Amino acid sequence: MNLHYSTANASFGALLFGAIATVAIVAGFKYKILRNKKTFILVFFFMLLVTVNSGGLLGEIAGALRHGMNAAGTAAADGLAGAKVTPNPPHSTVTPVSAGGAAIGLCGLTWFIVKLIAARGKPKDWKEMAGGTAVAVCYGTTLGFMGVVVGFTTLVGNNVGLYVFGG
Repeated sequence: MNLHYSTANASFGALLFGAIATVAIVAGFKYKILRNKKTFILVFFFMLLVTVNSGGLLGEIAGALRHGMNAAGTAAADGLAGAKVTPNPPHSTVTPVSAGGAAIGLCGLTWFIVKLIAARGKPKDWKEMAGGTAVAVCYGTTLGFMGVVVGFTTLVGNNVGLYVFGG
């Protein structure tokens, strides 16, 4: 399945969605809507490792979602805030996740899928799982603060994957 989203890079629109999602998550923890930070961070980490490359089924879905967010975010900045996006914004390439890094992500996601099944689809921390997944999909860029998070995540995932799986 190739939807021609060969890059995981998000542009301004997905960057905007990611910033809004980050603010929502921080507010969710502050106002006690979200409680389990460990679950959120782990789901975010594992999902980002699986989707950052925009390859494979989950990556293709994430790439398509980022493509939609890029268009919607740009339209929102223009239509809602009256701001214009820079015509030639900075662009860079996401460091790809290795096979070992993706394996770490898949193993971690498997843990949380089993947790969902064991709780009959209603674990106590389902909001953190959903939030971690949503924010990870938004973070497909190397721009700004999100780039620091993506770079750190891929570096850690690749190194752990290399050590654990040798790939």
